[in-house]
Amino acid sequence: MPCNENPEALKFNLYSVFYRDSRRHVLQKKHFSECVWLHNKVFS
Repeated sequence: MPCNENPEALKFNLYSVFYRDSRRHVLQKKHFSECVWLHNKVFS
């Protein structure tokens, strides 16, 4: 899921996607970690 996706989509979908992919390639984990950072910045 791209980090530049609609923030409302991130709000509802980010965490389930992050945990579902948490055991995949390190680069993908890094990507989702950056999305988590973005999500926290937008919705904190």
